[in-house]
Amino acid sequence: MLGNKKHSRSLKHLCVCGCSNLIEFALSSEEIEYLDLSHTGIKVLHPSIGRFTKVKEISLCGIRLKNLPDGWSRLKSLEKLSLFKCGRVVSKQKLHDIFDGLQSLQNLSLVNCDSLFELPGNVGRLSSLQKLQLDGSHVETLPGSIKHLPNLKTLSLIGCKMLQYWPELPPSIRHLKALNCTLLQKVAFGLFSYELQEEKRVSISLQNCVNLDVENCIYSFLQHVRKQAYECEFRRRGVGRENIVVWRSDFFKICYPDSRVPEWFTYRAVGSSITFEVAPPSSYYFGSLLCIVLSSHSLDFELDIKCRCYLEDGKMHKYSLGILFLSHVPVEGHSDHVYMTYNFNGIFDVIKLDQLNNKIASSGHKPKLTFEFFVSSGMARGKKDLNLLIKECGVYPLNDSNNCVE
Repeated sequence: MLGNKKHSRSLKHLCVCGCSNLIEFALSSEEIEYLDLSHTGIKVLHPSIGRFTKVKEISLCGIRLKNLPDGWSRLKSLEKLSLFKCGRVVSKQKLHDIFDGLQSLQNLSLVNCDSLFELPGNVGRLSSLQKLQLDGSHVETLPGSIKHLPNLKTLSLIGCKMLQYWPELPPSIRHLKALNCTLLQKVAFGLFSYELQEEKRVSISLQNCVNLDVENCIYSFLQHVRKQAYECEFRRRGVGRENIVVWRSDFFKICYPDSRVPEWFTYRAVGSSITFEVAPPSSYYFGSLLCIVLSSHSLDFELDIKCRCYLEDGKMHKYSLGILFLSHVPVEGHSDHVYMTYNFNGIFDVIKLDQLNNKIASSGHKPKLTFEFFVSSGMARGKKDLNLLIKECGVYPLNDSNNCVE
């Protein structure tokens, strides 16, 4: 037993993680800032936990609790709370009581909480919350109040196999993970129709959401992404070319179950590569939306999906640019998936572009541009047969001639 001893009254940091023989816990210190009771034998939490008004982090992972005492609303300084696999005590009503006073909470983990079927509506009061993990829980939907979380950046719903719908999400979301949500049918992005910005990476993972209504839920969202990508490009266009820097190429990416490249893509092809003529030369300065369809497969290791771009100026001069497209994380099931990314980089830097423009002006030839997509992995790096996984590919240049978005 870890008891109420005088010598512990000034204790600030306590970690007894893995002490499986520890079955009782009480502490008198009101100075405690970090408390980790994970993977111990504790089944009953002492009410003294409500006196830890300075605590910033509490981890109760992997302990089969029989109770969660009152007093959580007094933990005004709590920033991180982990209730991973905590038996059947984590319920909607208990969370309602806990959420009432946690104005400072930034990170909440409710992973594998067996008895959690619904979040309470007052989750919307957690105004400081940045990361919410519900992986493996039994939630069937999310409360509408979730849209009122102004700082929520990461929402993880991996393996929520009872989840069927989520409502409007806050525009602050940057990482949305919903892998293996096999009953998910409808999603509402709403205010999540964010403005694409250079400094903010956005990723949406819907792998193996095989019942998702892609046509009604995803296609309209992608049209909005296309519009936002144009606006992002034209913001760049207003900057002096001498100030352009190379940005990350995958700051927006999405994966969802489908078997075709969107029809509005300017260039589409069967297989892993596509070639087309481009003009005028200024087109090379703009970014592109890139897309592939990865066929169903049974590979059980992580894949890197990459793109290499070749430009031929009519005299067999080739320039190339390698782009790290995105990674494929193995999921359950074997369905086709679409992977799309916004390549924010211009195809060439300013110096090469000027050189190329001079060559084209003197030769009169329209250059050809080839995008080649390929798949590799740590276990099979560079194997050509992995490219057989790519069924289709597409490129949508964000230049003046394509700007027809209303």
